[in-house]
Amino acid sequence: MALVVNGTVVVQVAASDGAELTAAQLPPLPWTVEVRSPSGRVLVGMTVHAGDAWSAPIANGGTQTSGAATRVDLSCGRIDIWSGQPTYGPPPRGGTPGDCAP
Repeated sequence: MALVVNGTVVVQVAASDGAELTAAQLPPLPWTVEVRSPSGRVLVGMTVHAGDAWSAPIANGGTQTSGAATRVDLSCGRIDIWSGQPTYGPPPRGGTPGDCAP
């Protein structure tokens, strides 16, 4: 699969693998982010704007965070993309048969 930012492939990611990128590795914001199948079909996407991801201390000594994220559950697995904190949540629900076809 290809991780595409603003129309440019920034990294190829194998199934069951992942990639972590820093802002320094990407073009200036905003970012239109997509994960595409080998044939170029968009599997999941989002847009990240300046100010979408941040963290700040709170009175109890913890940290409040915010970010942008999206996910898709496919029959072949889950794809999460995020800026800021990673997403957590329920286990993958599965998808529709054929949704992983190129």
